[in-house]
Amino acid sequence: MKENETIRSDLEPADEKSKRAAFVKRSEQKRRSTIFMIVASVIEIAVTLIIMVGLYIFAAWLIYKVLKSTSPVPFQIAYPLIFILGMVLGFIVYKRIMRFGIDKFNLKDTLQPDIIDHYLTRKEWKAKNNRK
Repeated sequence: MKENETIRSDLEPADEKSKRAAFVKRSEQKRRSTIFMIVASVIEIAVTLIIMVGLYIFAAWLIYKVLKSTSPVPFQIAYPLIFILGMVLGFIVYKRIMRFGIDKFNLKDTLQPDIIDHYLTRKEWKAKNNRK
């Protein structure tokens, strides 16, 4: 059986081999990109939750210990603001962590270009799109 495969591979034209190699490379990039995005999503959720819990604890400490408020109204007012701030800070920290991970582990060649473009810094994005 192996003899037939080696004979077939020797008889294949170079163009067919290059197409097959390109297909394998694209498939590998898709698989790695999918795994990267799943891990990135889990990291984003964890980072956002950690930031939100930290902000809620800080707000509770600030309102009840520092300002010595006995009413829950200030915390109820701060609650939606803390939620929004936690989401925004979570997105910012997540993007920086993913950018650091891409650079540290040299993932630019192994992931799909659209995923890499999503994590470009502002300077890199401007340079790529020829903007000032």
